[in-house]
Amino acid sequence: MSGWWRGTGLVCGRELSVGFARRSYRITAIVMLLIGVAAAVLPQLISPTGETRYQIAVVGAPPPAFGASLDAVAGQLDLTVDVRVEPDRTRATAAVSDGDVDAAIVWPAGAEAGTDDRPPVLLVPSRASDELVAVVSSGAVSSSTIARLEAAGISSAQAATVLASPPRSEAVDAPADTPRAAIGFAVVFVLYLFLVTAGSQVATGVAVEKTNRIAESLLSTLRASQLLAGKIIGVGLLALVPLLLAGIPLIVSFAIGDGIDVPAEAITDVVAGFGWFVLGFALYACGYAAMGALVDRQEEVSGAVTPITFLLVGVFFIAVVAQGEPDSPLAVAASLFPLSAPMVMPMRVAAGSASSAEVAVAVIGVVLTAALVMRLGATVYRRALVRTGKRLKLREVLRG
Repeated sequence: MSGWWRGTGLVCGRELSVGFARRSYRITAIVMLLIGVAAAVLPQLISPTGETRYQIAVVGAPPPAFGASLDAVAGQLDLTVDVRVEPDRTRATAAVSDGDVDAAIVWPAGAEAGTDDRPPVLLVPSRASDELVAVVSSGAVSSSTIARLEAAGISSAQAATVLASPPRSEAVDAPADTPRAAIGFAVVFVLYLFLVTAGSQVATGVAVEKTNRIAESLLSTLRASQLLAGKIIGVGLLALVPLLLAGIPLIVSFAIGDGIDVPAEAITDVVAGFGWFVLGFALYACGYAAMGALVDRQEEVSGAVTPITFLLVGVFFIAVVAQGEPDSPLAVAASLFPLSAPMVMPMRVAAGSASSAEVAVAVIGVVLTAALVMRLGATVYRRALVRTGKRLKLREVLRG
């Protein structure tokens, strides 16, 4: 086994040295690094530095002192809170979910006269601003207390018995619009691009070595499985380096809390994206290598890999559908099906829809399927690599 890995390592090292020596690759790596740094730094540079302004929706008739109390508390924190009226709770909930307002407060009947017997309800998005919640809650409590005292006609000594309760917060989720969902889409999109790009590089590299008879020379000292594994690992690492260069600045920025404001779970999604890349690449790379071994000229590579590329395109569109409907039968089935799981499951996880058991099933399925595809791809690669003179068909190669 050590001898097999030694030969595989030599092939992988050759791929890396050739790849790193290419000027185009170095330029790509530098560009990806600059993109990652820009994505981590630019939001801080262009973020507004002036007055912080929020907008809330009000449903029902609030106590007369609500506006003044709200302005007084907001003024202490150098904030401005604009108020708009919504006719009912349904409209207010939709406004919060769509991002039209930052929060909404629903007043019960009798709040204006101080005769209400229950607190108002504060509707906030999943990632509400703590300072906004504090300002609205304080303003609601103050104005309700004043109204109740006036309605009760009691002295200040008895005020403690009629103090209003602060509003309770209810999260209004909008899964498709959350920052985590956006990060999930970005992970899947990058994963799709790199699977297609790296897979095509594998197929092209195999085709070049076959047409130039380099493979025949290498096969005199190495096994076909060593050539295949070394090329796939080498090309995979070459594809991962630019991805890491772009992702590391963002991860560091998230970790130190000085970058883009995203949920902590989104950082996990980014890290997990590298794992899905490895699984997805292991699943598809052997197929790309096998298709590259079938051609007789380098110009035929694009046509040979078209079925695999079309499959990835279809899977990507299913993943996009899964972002909006993560619990649909199509999304659930595709996230568990091994050929589509590497792109669909990350999208469902980012939407907060996939369970740990479903993720485990998807990972196991992808690993087992990748092992089968590797075995089949290695067979095709070994048989087709030294057969030149015409473009081969997959069926005749499998027959031997």
